[in-house]
Amino acid sequence: MGTETKTEEGRRLCLECGDVVPYGRTDKVYCSVKCKNRHYYAEHMAGRYIRTRINSILEKNYSLLEALIAGNIDSVLLSDLSVKGFSPDYMTSHRSRKYYSECGCYDIRYRQTSTRIYCIEKV
Repeated sequence: MGTETKTEEGRRLCLECGDVVPYGRTDKVYCSVKCKNRHYYAEHMAGRYIRTRINSILEKNYSLLEALIAGNIDSVLLSDLSVKGFSPDYMTSHRSRKYYSECGCYDIRYRQTSTRIYCIEKV
């Protein structure tokens, strides 16, 4: 929770709007249910937005990799895939090797170098 603020008389101020919190429970920090809900929404929406954005990027990557598998394409230039919307920095697993990285996007495994993605397969 945020920092508690009080008036000169020692009354608490609402964490959301700054109004005086009405008398009631000693641990009450909001003046109303509306302020409590607004404060919760503001604090938690940023994290929810980030998770939604990352999941949509992973879904796009997955669908592009799945299309390559369906077309029996085992190797593709990273630049060609990036043009279609592939984001090489987003994956669900990663292991560094000497000359390439072993990556995964859910149940699809692939190898990635700085210029190419190859050995694309479902596990």
